[in-house]
Amino acid sequence: MVCFSGGSLPGQTSWTGIACGLLISVCYASHYPFCRWWQDRYTPATLYAFMQLGGAAVIFCLTPVSLDHSLSTWGWLLILGGFTGYFAFFCYAQALKRLGLVRTAVLCYLEPILSTIWVWLFWDEFFSPLGWAGSALVLAAVFWLNMDKSRAAS
Repeated sequence: MVCFSGGSLPGQTSWTGIACGLLISVCYASHYPFCRWWQDRYTPATLYAFMQLGGAAVIFCLTPVSLDHSLSTWGWLLILGGFTGYFAFFCYAQALKRLGLVRTAVLCYLEPILSTIWVWLFWDEFFSPLGWAGSALVLAAVFWLNMDKSRAAS
């Protein structure tokens, strides 16, 4: 519902956005088995360092990369990448240890909703009623899961 709402293209469906969203979903779904397979052998910090290096290698191979930036730009890129990439996934690994797969996965679905709200607030991104309805469903699922006491014990 969020993808079909048009985003920054009022009244249009972004097929590229939908395709990229589906690709990201496949990558996200492969994330859990990868971590579960290797978590006994490596710490979360090591796992996510490998994952970040792999992601950087893919981006470097598939997109044009300009290396001629100022030192302050490189510093900000490292801070941004470390905080939004490495630290976020490190927290995800810690949540998997403490909360379990289903609860952690559902809580992580708050991220695209919060990102969309930030973009709407600060950059006047178009967001149709259909997009708001999809976001409300995601939020309702997160709250419902966290209010369900029968799942808390398991």
